[in-house]
Amino acid sequence: MAKLYRPTYRKCVGGKVVEKQTAKWYAKVKINGKRKAIPLTTDKRASEIMLADMLRQEAMGQVGAVDPFAASARVPLSQHLADWQASLRYEDASEKHVVAAGKVIERFMRFAGVTYQNDANKDGVSSFLARKKAKGDSPRTINWTLATIRAFFAWMVRERRIGANPTDGIPKLDERLDVRRRRRPLSEDEAQRLIDAADRSVRRFRRLSGPERGALYVVAMATGFRANELATLTGDLLDLDAAVPTVALAARSEKNRAGTTQPLPAWCVDRVRHLAGIAGRLFPGTWHERAADMLAADLAEAGIALEVGGRVVDFHSLRHTYVAALRRSGVELGDAMKLARHSDPKLTLAIYGQTDLAGLADAVNQIRLGRGLGHAFGTKANEGERICAIGGGMAHRENAPEDAGILEFSAADQGIPPARLERATCRLEGGCSILRFPAENDNSRDGLPPAWTHSDPRLAALVAAWPTMPEAVRAALHSLAAAVDRRAA
Repeated sequence: MAKLYRPTYRKCVGGKVVEKQTAKWYAKVKINGKRKAIPLTTDKRASEIMLADMLRQEAMGQVGAVDPFAASARVPLSQHLADWQASLRYEDASEKHVVAAGKVIERFMRFAGVTYQNDANKDGVSSFLARKKAKGDSPRTINWTLATIRAFFAWMVRERRIGANPTDGIPKLDERLDVRRRRRPLSEDEAQRLIDAADRSVRRFRRLSGPERGALYVVAMATGFRANELATLTGDLLDLDAAVPTVALAARSEKNRAGTTQPLPAWCVDRVRHLAGIAGRLFPGTWHERAADMLAADLAEAGIALEVGGRVVDFHSLRHTYVAALRRSGVELGDAMKLARHSDPKLTLAIYGQTDLAGLADAVNQIRLGRGLGHAFGTKANEGERICAIGGGMAHRENAPEDAGILEFSAADQGIPPARLERATCRLEGGCSILRFPAENDNSRDGLPPAWTHSDPRLAALVAAWPTMPEAVRAALHSLAAAVDRRAA
């Protein structure tokens, strides 16, 4: 039977020998048939719990039920962290990633008071993430922190060092609710101006000359490669004389560690042909560590704004530019996803497939309204009333007089705020069509051409709400307004 006790010792005090007890409690436990004194703690209750745990483990061992994680539980978590970082290096993770991941785990350990693996729990991780959120970290940063801690303990589970991952059940935050950096792609004109400005530049940025930066931007926008991937390219990875010119990316250099061979567009081949003869790295130096600063300087020389409408341009925007160019060229989503090397089409659409205002205006300009303009009409909704949703491809126009002015569309489909214009209706009255809107619309006439001042104010509200109205729509509305005015007269 194990016994909990405090040993005594003798000490000379004032010329007298007195007997004292140790501050720490001990337990006598039989190990391998021999009794051994095991030091516990200065707290008796805690020592009782520790003793009970030792007796439980001894009993389990007698029946062959040994705790498989007992040995690793006695190893400081900092040692497990060092082992995890060593495994990351073995898997060819970048040193930057290894160091950053280690710092995250160390900060968590300090905050939660974690010394051994059994000290880590779900509440500690949640509190650590909540503190980062309170300090103003973005959802994207918090999710990356959670992913790092989760990866560390997942490795411990795989290595059979711990029984369960303490991050299980902790959800990620919705990054769409608080986006701190919205990137924009460069237009075709901006891309050309950037390359020309770099080619003319006499500045060097971390060993890269102006023409070398120009070639770098060409390859970046022709392949969609990331800065760290571009920094690893060598001349032997270019195959410009094949039937399909390509550039290869080694698996260890690619983000998803799969490796890829990317086809190059024809316009890019001659521009980068001189790179094929380079034996070493095509773009040497440490420029990729400050790629955003390098690009910002060249954008300034090209006269291109870094931020437009709250959306910024950084080096990763060149990757956006690549995928945006694929979209403008009519490349199918599946092909664009493969070329962008995304595993999820949602990423291709949500992050890289944004359409700017100019692109939306081009799409709207494809709309055709009125008789003889190729518009497809469906069946009528109610007698004498027609409702149209151009975006959905349906409209209603039947039994209309030959001289009726026809203008039928859904304002919401043209990007007009639903709160202002939810759906327009068109009714035949006296041989002409009258456009009607919900009563709560803004009826302001500010800034409207004189031709609109005598028409229905709700019709004027449409023009105010749609400043980029295509000329064909404006002409049709003008004709309708004139018909309404004649009717009123």
